[in-house]
Amino acid sequence: SRTIMAIATLVILVGVPTASVIFSGAKVISGYYPGVPILGNLTAACWLIAVLAAGYVFVGGLRACAWTDLIWGASLILGGIIVAWLAFDALNSADVAQLAATATDKTLDPNALKDAGAWERFSLLNSGTAAEGGKLHMVRPIDDSEIPWSALLIGLWIPNFFYWGFNQYIVQRTLGSKSLAEGQKGIVFAAFLKLLIPFIVVLPGILAFTLYSQQLQVSPGVYDYDAAFPTLLRNLVKPHPWISWFVLAALFGAIVSSLASMLNSASTIATMDLVRKWVPSVPEHKL
Repeated sequence: SRTIMAIATLVILVGVPTASVIFSGAKVISGYYPGVPILGNLTAACWLIAVLAAGYVFVGGLRACAWTDLIWGASLILGGIIVAWLAFDALNSADVAQLAATATDKTLDPNALKDAGAWERFSLLNSGTAAEGGKLHMVRPIDDSEIPWSALLIGLWIPNFFYWGFNQYIVQRTLGSKSLAEGQKGIVFAAFLKLLIPFIVVLPGILAFTLYSQQLQVSPGVYDYDAAFPTLLRNLVKPHPWISWFVLAALFGAIVSSLASMLNSASTIATMDLVRKWVPSVPEHKL
């Protein structure tokens, strides 16, 4: 059973989070540098990120992953706050007629947005029930095609328990702490950082659609939501060179660091749970 679990974990680790991080990182880079050789090509950007992450984990190991996760994670949070701030600032000065066209309530009077502040505009444009397409509701109808409310209460507990309690990517860091108390504090702090996601990821994503829906539109009624963050970067951050480089460096560093951590976890499972079992004669230092 341990062998089966190890193989399943390897497949999941490499096929799901690793692949998704590579794709999302390449999507941001190629969206930020459209037309630029290598960087502007989605496939080439995926290979670039994967090779850099593999080289990083080969040279640095788990210690490098832990320290860089701390540095790049903090930088990424700060970068997300900067992008959210710039997005709300752009919303405050945007043309009300264009904003009203993206509202959930198509009968919204543009005049109601003229004297409204950024947050009030955000609420007016995205208000409405979940059934009406309101973007400010987590609890959606039972027949929702993506995440019905029953999935929030029942289904999502399973991957959450797996992520925090059985995922080698998380467990390896906890077991590598100085003491039990340090490990407990670390996992609680990491869970707290997850609470910031709605403010630095979800809200800017909604604002990307509100401000630049035409740039996200692929065909009538069809939008490339994966391009939301690079669209925000291209329109809001690129005009500020120093901020732009900081956000891109934080994003790229966090992507490579996360991939390196995942690859390190995968190599630990392959080495300790598979190779050591199948080839017991291999010395400990070679493992």
